[in-house]
Amino acid sequence: MPTVNGIIIVFNDNKYLLNQPSTYKRQNAIFCSTLENYSVLVFKVFLEKLKMKPIVDYEVAASVDPTPINLLTPGPDFSKYHTTWLEDKWFPFMGFVLGAGSVWYTHTINRRPFYAGLHLKLGAGIIGATALYYYKQYRTSYLADKDAMYRHYIQLHPEDFQAPERKKVGELFKEWVPVR
Repeated sequence: MPTVNGIIIVFNDNKYLLNQPSTYKRQNAIFCSTLENYSVLVFKVFLEKLKMKPIVDYEVAASVDPTPINLLTPGPDFSKYHTTWLEDKWFPFMGFVLGAGSVWYTHTINRRPFYAGLHLKLGAGIIGATALYYYKQYRTSYLADKDAMYRHYIQLHPEDFQAPERKKVGELFKEWVPVR
């Protein structure tokens, strides 16, 4: 931890002189200039005692295997990152809103009271929720069959689906020559 003696800060056996007119403190950082060279402005961050931690703990994502068969196969963490508590409820909810909303809109256009035809709104909402619930099931099974078909084709023809050559970003760009 740095010790402050008047206006001199000693940090890791280096001496720094605080810039009195422009001393700027922000969280754990101090602008200062070195004793040896007054013209150099040094920005030091003291992280020995003040370890900065992320606000939210997160997991580091594993590297993705770019082979097509592995891209189409869900990994062990698929359900962890691609399912939410709202996923199975979203389609029925939107079906109810669209069904009841369409009847409500029709009644509004025809200048009928809000409470007129509550049974129609409720019935249309239930029909819409049921329709979108079964649509979600159909869509899920259709996409699963499609992925299985693609996976099977890739297994039968591996020579057509070679793994792409890994390149660094620096290899992708051409050499840049500035025009001055």
